[in-house]
Amino acid sequence: MLDEGADKTAEELLLGFGLPPPASAAAPVEAGPEAADGATEDRLESVVAAGTVVEYKINEDEFHKISLHECDFFIRKVPDPDDNVYDFREMYVTPPDTDVYSIPKVIGKMPKQNTRCNLGKWNEIVLVRSNDRNNPREAMGRNEFHALKVFLIKHYRNRRMEAPNFVLNFEKVFVLDGATKSIRKAKVKIEVPGGKDRDRSKEILTIRDGGKTFTIIPQEKRKSPDEVIAEFEWKRSREEFEKYLRTFRDFETSNWF
Repeated sequence: MLDEGADKTAEELLLGFGLPPPASAAAPVEAGPEAADGATEDRLESVVAAGTVVEYKINEDEFHKISLHECDFFIRKVPDPDDNVYDFREMYVTPPDTDVYSIPKVIGKMPKQNTRCNLGKWNEIVLVRSNDRNNPREAMGRNEFHALKVFLIKHYRNRRMEAPNFVLNFEKVFVLDGATKSIRKAKVKIEVPGGKDRDRSKEILTIRDGGKTFTIIPQEKRKSPDEVIAEFEWKRSREEFEKYLRTFRDFETSNWF
């Protein structure tokens, strides 16, 4: 059973990589636990350096395979009936459908315990033209969805989806970026009152700027797709108009009137 507070110690992680425990685990030192933890983290970072190509082939059945347009991510799978539990302590990235595994770039602090997540994708619509002149009735083009980013959103307190009090923890979003082959913890802006003990069932996560800006807003402030498009178009037209006005000599002064 998953527990949000459960976590392995740094010594156990080192043993999992086949390394001896730090000296602080064998004998007490006067520097205190902070110094020992810092040394352990440095050793772990040296073991899992980003971009390192490993010299072995993994059993892909033991991993969650997340396919993006530019690469495939593999995250350790924890046996579970819901098949949505991730172990972020072991991750790999490969070119599409290959077996050349490397360590992805990790930005931010990732969870060190088994985490139940919900998966969402950020797609780009690409128009593919058809040049087959022998088929005049064939459509001139078709739309394809290319997954550029994947968002893993943590279940609040690792609850199952069928639980009566199930909600998503929008404060913990992990972004898998195919362009940079990186995994990062998103910086989420919270615009709802109540603190950590608030009612999370009445809030919405908005994603803007190509999957770079994350904001939690109350449900009553949700905008329709038409309102979102109108706001985007207004902002873009405003920027274009200001760019045009900057060609005039006194725009920096007249803009204040």
